Amino acid sequence: MTQRIDQELAVTAATALRDVEIGPELLSVLRSLPVLIHNNGLVMASTYLLSKADKAHDDDRHWRVARTILTEAARVIQLDPRDRPLDILDQLSGTDGTKYAVAQRRAQELATWLSRVGSAKAAETSS
Repeated sequence: MTQRIDQELAVTAATALRDVEIGPELLSVLRSLPVLIHNNGLVMASTYLLSKADKAHDDDRHWRVARTILTEAARVIQLDPRDRPLDILDQLSGTDGTKYAVAQRRAQELATWLSRVGSAKAAETSS
């Protein structure tokens, strides 16, 4: 049985945030991410997330969110999702406008799910 796109993205978001502590700062970033992508583009929003990371590793929350978004964007336009986030950024920067728009739209949808899951986890933790 195949899943709908929104189901796939919900699972991706939940998996990405499974063992991540959602503090106020990360929750703020997650909530603003869909608008950040819409207003500034996928490459800029991802670069912003990567710049907030303390280390280039999945133990870092910002790095993990950026990698999750970039991996999904790469997968949907058939780039190699196993590449490092900075390599995916380079490839996205050089891709044609149509593919970039598709990647950005998928990333924005995933960012919405990351925001929803992050908000739910934060509410669960605070109660």
